[in-house]
Amino acid sequence: MTMTLAGAPQPARDQVVAAELSAKAEVLAIAADGREITTAFTVTTSTVTRAGVPGELLPKGTVITADSSGGKTVFSINGAAAAPELAQALEVVIHMSNPKNRNDDQIFGSTTRRAVGDSWPVDGAAAVADLVREGKLQVDPADFTGKTTVVELVPGGSAPALRISAVMELGKVAMPLPPGMSVTKGSFTGHFTGLFPVDVSKRSLSQSMSMDGKFDCAGDMQGKAMTMTIVIKQGIAASFTY
Repeated sequence: MTMTLAGAPQPARDQVVAAELSAKAEVLAIAADGREITTAFTVTTSTVTRAGVPGELLPKGTVITADSSGGKTVFSINGAAAAPELAQALEVVIHMSNPKNRNDDQIFGSTTRRAVGDSWPVDGAAAVADLVREGKLQVDPADFTGKTTVVELVPGGSAPALRISAVMELGKVAMPLPPGMSVTKGSFTGHFTGLFPVDVSKRSLSQSMSMDGKFDCAGDMQGKAMTMTIVIKQGIAASFTY
């Protein structure tokens, strides 16, 4: 984040967290529509890098429990609540569905059969409603564009899979800010890719997500004119074996 206060540049405030996790997962609870809402992960290996300094995230054998049944994902470590800094790192590698939001099929899916190479619109109204509900972004559905594409059929013997990708772009987007500040210009882009078995009774083999946002902000802070630019980059990639 870059900032000026009363016309004077301020020190940049950057926060970079990278984490990797290899673990055995056990699904403990699912929502009515089949989404996982409580999962236990027994750590095999894990690392975290903050400000360029790598280290171990959690020791081998640690059990991480992620529970999103209340909407927000809550992490516990061997039965005890995770410290805030650790929970922030775990959010980089573990993504749980909010059962109050639409599922992926409702946002990215199609009601008709599709062939490799086909594309169709993302349900912008549903996607925007979830973003607003989460309190992360403020955007009008009219400023949303997005599409889903069947990229390829990946042979797998008895378990072929479809690689499906999606992209969504939001213009004139804002975000919650302190009183006196407002977004003068904002943009947000998300890219999603997954490898899904043709046998719909099986879960995905891999999923990845990247999100990029930029927000130019201006306002008054304690009687002084302030401008700042916030850049957000987030990426998650996961693969699964059974």
